[in-house]
Amino acid sequence: MSKSARKHRPAKKLHKPHHEPAPVSKFNIKSPAVILIITAVLAAIPFFMGKYIEFNSPDPFDSGCYVYSAQHIINGARIGVDEKPSAQMGTLLINILGVRLFGFSETGPKLIQMLLQAAAFVLMFIVTRRLFGTLPAAVGVIIASIYLSAPLIAKFGNVKEQHMIAFMIMGMSCFVLYQLNGKWWCAMPAGAFLSFAPLFKETGTSVLGAVGLFLILQPLLKHNSWKKTGADILWLLAGAAVILAPISIWLAVERTPIHYYPYSFLYRPIVAALENPQAGSENEPAATDSDEVAAEKPAAEQGILMKLLPSYVRDSWQVLGPEQIKQARLRVLRWYRLLILPIALAIGAIILRIVRIISGRPTKLKEGIGRRPMPTQKVLLSFKGRIGLG
Repeated sequence: MSKSARKHRPAKKLHKPHHEPAPVSKFNIKSPAVILIITAVLAAIPFFMGKYIEFNSPDPFDSGCYVYSAQHIINGARIGVDEKPSAQMGTLLINILGVRLFGFSETGPKLIQMLLQAAAFVLMFIVTRRLFGTLPAAVGVIIASIYLSAPLIAKFGNVKEQHMIAFMIMGMSCFVLYQLNGKWWCAMPAGAFLSFAPLFKETGTSVLGAVGLFLILQPLLKHNSWKKTGADILWLLAGAAVILAPISIWLAVERTPIHYYPYSFLYRPIVAALENPQAGSENEPAATDSDEVAAEKPAAEQGILMKLLPSYVRDSWQVLGPEQIKQARLRVLRWYRLLILPIALAIGAIILRIVRIISGRPTKLKEGIGRRPMPTQKVLLSFKGRIGLG
């Protein structure tokens, strides 16, 4: 072959072996479905462990009294006349429903409590995920499951606190969803759940105060109009009426004394002050040993805190000696020391979130650089602009 022919001969192409694409794995640790399954498993482990201990242990609190009162009322006893339950109306209704469905035992109210707590966890995860993302939602639900279920931490069993917490979580979750999507069908359940929480224990009014303060601050900070705030309040009141009106009508039909009605703890002192004191003294029961011991103690020794306690707590503490009071305080403070941790975690998370949003990232988000701002960032950006930090 001549040199010119060799020059124009095409160069040989290197043969590249053909590789088949590697099969895509169906299991992706970052997929939403996998994250949801892992979260559900990790939250369910402490939850069902706590329930197993709870269902297989004798209830150390007032569950037996609640169940007995519920069965007595089902059999025809009148509230306040034939039966004077120690449970407040919310706890009493849950126990009546549990005894009606599952018979005369503590199992029914505990099962209803378990379903309410599971629903609260689901709503809490949905809302937290929309606000802060999947990882914070997963961590929050798992920690909540531990604190709500661990017998060494939680007041377990058929108790008013567990029912109240479930309704508070569901009410706040529905309220936050209403703030995010503006749908009335989220506002009415929020009003129903939030208004039902104080029927278990007066502490439930704290969530009503938080929601009320939030609604009032919205128009003051010019985040919402007064018209929108009024509509929000009306939807919440409508949801509260749906749950409270049937209870009040039932009590009125049964001619129940007024101090058993919903929210009677708010107007009970007024009604007692308006009553004839002479008629009240004629109907007073005979003095007991605890009354005599309390009368022997000077008012200064009882203190202001003792006067603010509920009557059943105040009376029981007044019959204790100094050493017994010391031991009781140590036991009570033990529970509150354990409760400080989740409160501190929540406060720390809120502070860090606010600092992170105000510290510069919101500026990029405001200018359109970066990812889309989340609902909480929109609210804080608006607030930052109002106070002149933007």
